Amino acid sequence: ISEFRHAEEALKESEERFRALFEQNNSVMFIVDPSTERVVDANPAACSYYGYDRNTFTSLKITDINVNLTAVEMKGRLRDIQNDSTKQFESTHRLASGELRNVEAFTGPVNLDGRPHIHAIVNDITDRKRAENELLRYQRVFSTTPDFISLVDKDYVYRMVNDAYLTAFQKKRDEIVDKSLVELLGKDFFEQTSKPN
Repeated sequence: ISEFRHAEEALKESEERFRALFEQNNSVMFIVDPSTERVVDANPAACSYYGYDRNTFTSLKITDINVNLTAVEMKGRLRDIQNDSTKQFESTHRLASGELRNVEAFTGPVNLDGRPHIHAIVNDITDRKRAENELLRYQRVFSTTPDFISLVDKDYVYRMVNDAYLTAFQKKRDEIVDKSLVELLGKDFFEQTSKPN
């Protein structure tokens, strides 16, 4: 009986530790029952991020939050997560306000009350995605403009050149990028024409 009681106490302590880690964590976390696709628990950080009280949040299906996947695709995703230990993916989630946010989700299977569930940790990456898209836009402009453009750092080393620059000087990118102006122009020409006084 004492072994049983000891095991029971150890299990209770383990559950309390998990609950504390879940409840007190600043990371957005929630748990989904894959058989119903319902959110069965959400920590305070998740409730705050999504803008729902806990009762409302736990009445939602994951498809109410995740707007990227159809119902059939979501069933497949949940099945994949259960069959594989951990999955990381990017998605778009809808907040209570209706606002759409880009997120990166880290998910994995967890057993609760003897049944399989899915634990999700969600990070908002909306600002990062916006910056990446802006960078791609500038890269397209940089690479497709007919003007000769080069980026040279404070040590007079080429860091970037566009295709028009390469064509005009009949060089390959690796013949210019990471080379100094002195290497390409010669010291005398560089000091007469390029280096500030």
